[in-house]
Amino acid sequence: MKSRIFIILILSLIIFSNSCNREDVDKYPMGPYSLLMNGVNIDTTVFGPTLYVPTVFTPNFDDINDLFYPVGSGIDKISIVVFGALESNKNGKEVYIYGKDEIYGAWWGVDLKGNLCPEGSYPYRIKYLTITGEEHVVRGIVKLYRN
Repeated sequence: MKSRIFIILILSLIIFSNSCNREDVDKYPMGPYSLLMNGVNIDTTVFGPTLYVPTVFTPNFDDINDLFYPVGSGIDKISIVVFGALESNKNGKEVYIYGKDEIYGAWWGVDLKGNLCPEGSYPYRIKYLTITGEEHVVRGIVKLYRN
């Protein structure tokens, strides 16, 4: 059992690295996969809906890791709320909301008034509904770096 979990983890890291984009996720939906690692063929299966959330982003307009957004497969609906940095006086106040009318749900480091957010640790809450009707809530912290 441990080896199967390890193989699925390796597959997940290969397919859904922190640099993947939404198009990559569509290439690897749930299902069976055959991997060739160090000359060894490994068969595995990706089960159930998956959600991967980056832990760091750098919105400095260099087109490398500029946006914070989760990627996944088997997800029907998603909403994201990012709260003020733990280091600021806006801690607990919403600085970004996605889930209703926006076309693209990526946060690029500005608050709801359009001001650049400072570097810091930003708590988030992500609610999503899977294609099987299951509701999930994920909470975490994303680090915003400006360089």
